[in-house]
Amino acid sequence: MKVTTSKSKNSESFYITHSYINSNGRSTSKRIRKLGTLKELTETLGTDRDGVMEWAREQARLETENYKREKEAKTVLVPFHADRQLDYGCQKLYKGGYLFL
Repeated sequence: MKVTTSKSKNSESFYITHSYINSNGRSTSKRIRKLGTLKELTETLGTDRDGVMEWAREQARLETENYKREKEAKTVLVPFHADRQLDYGCQKLYKGGYLFL
């Protein structure tokens, strides 16, 4: 996760974005969370732009830790029993073919 800024004529907004490789093999990114505008954040944090950037980087670090924890929890384990015998007499897969109307 990283902090990105978007500047317009009247304000500057801060976002946390996540960059990744999509299924087509292209690099892309998506916005995870909007932190706020520079004016809002300087008022709430009571600091200048450099202080806001430090706070935003810390928020991005925390978001990265949460993402890694969630990704680790989504790991699926498939149990395998080496001592069990396979049923060779029964059919497990069936070929359906195509249905033409």
